[in-house]
Amino acid sequence: MNLRLIALMLVAVIAAGGAVFGANSWLATQRAELEAAKKNQVQVKPDHSRIIVAKRAMPAGTLIKKNLLRWQSWPDASLSDAYLIDGKAKLEDLEGTVVRLGISPGEPITDARVVRPGERGFLAAVLRPGFRAITVGVNTTSGIAGFIFPGDSIDLILSHSVGREGENGRVRRASETVLADVRVLAIDQSTNDQVEKANPAKNVTLEVTPKQAEIVSLIADIGRLSLSLRSLQQDEGTIAGTDADTGAD
Repeated sequence: MNLRLIALMLVAVIAAGGAVFGANSWLATQRAELEAAKKNQVQVKPDHSRIIVAKRAMPAGTLIKKNLLRWQSWPDASLSDAYLIDGKAKLEDLEGTVVRLGISPGEPITDARVVRPGERGFLAAVLRPGFRAITVGVNTTSGIAGFIFPGDSIDLILSHSVGREGENGRVRRASETVLADVRVLAIDQSTNDQVEKANPAKNVTLEVTPKQAEIVSLIADIGRLSLSLRSLQQDEGTIAGTDADTGAD
């Protein structure tokens, strides 16, 4: 037999073997992925339904997001009318709600355990224990052109006139940070922290301690309040107040 023909046949056999090996490897990978997907799926028996439960512990005041929830198979005989059942409810329906009463991992979610935006008691549920909500007025400039969103941390800056100095009557102005690392609860009437577009606000609601609430109420009549957005990084350090003299009368 011609040596060239034998060589071509060997090459063909090797190529065919490689193709078979590659196909088997691909099929094995697909089967493994399929098996893994089946394990992650909630198996629903004929006499069971799927309901929404907590994926982890959610204390009172927790702002619910989709990743905190999951579907759970539940016996139909033990279903309550209050449970959120697949086909009648979606995980997305609970996004943006706040836990009214603490929920344990695996516990069914009910409307009675959460409060929705716009409902009575929503803002009170968002507040951490021992804190208060207070609103300050802002404009496009003092509100950072609408680039502050619920959940952000800010510093509150007061700019005011200290008094007149000398015979020329020059006004001495001061600017200082009066509150640092304060959490923003709402922009105008919205607590949605998933907004992607900046929207200049007229009012910003802040979460403060009772003493800080007294401070804000006092300084609101002293001068102009501005917001300073803090970085997401921790421990920025203390920001010192600065004084500035002007020649204004």
